[in-house]
Amino acid sequence: NGRFHPLFRSCKLEYINPHLLVTFRNVSIPSAGWVFPHGSKLHIRCREVGLYKLLGFATPQCQNGLWSAKLPSCVPTTMLTNFTEDSPPTILIRIPSGSASVEPGGELAVFPGSTLHLECLFSRRLGSPDWTWTSPLGQYLTGQTPT
Repeated sequence: NGRFHPLFRSCKLEYINPHLLVTFRNVSIPSAGWVFPHGSKLHIRCREVGLYKLLGFATPQCQNGLWSAKLPSCVPTTMLTNFTEDSPPTILIRIPSGSASVEPGGELAVFPGSTLHLECLFSRRLGSPDWTWTSPLGQYLTGQTPT
């Protein structure tokens, strides 16, 4: 009937760095070798949130047999590198009351009424770190503790 349907190629996940958590449609991908159809979007984050920093694009998409971006990697933070100057700061997450979860994309979802403490392990001789967040709910207490 004159209709043309292009055939798009799938993408294969050749390798998963052991520090990465890869999800597709909220399902964890445990190992390499999986094949994804054209248009599939992966969500990638570091397994150990706060101890590693994601370097690269967190949501590669399959485009006719090729991923839109190279899979990211995880860079160890200051706590793991003995405070090497070029290491990103470690973020320790404590939840004294309530609960929170790390989403597949790496966002920290904190449930209402919860208390959350984020501790940035950063060498003072390098200055003061800046904190930012995306919640539209208002301002939060921040400060430094002497060490």
